[in-house]
Amino acid sequence: MYQDDASAIDRLTALLDDEAQGLPFDVEEAARLAQEVARIIPEVSPYMRRIAERLKARQGRTRAA
Repeated sequence: MYQDDASAIDRLTALLDDEAQGLPFDVEEAARLAQEVARIIPEVSPYMRRIAERLKARQGRTRAA
């Protein structure tokens, strides 16, 4: 794993922590990073894709409101 890969994982972790705490966070960046982590670590790909889909759905609801 490369440094950029580790930083993508760390950044996604921070964004998801913010979400869990009810803090504002960049939904678009989190969805993009979840897809990136799915590519980096194939073993967690199904979980990361679900997270990305959930975040994209949330983003769509936010834009519609």
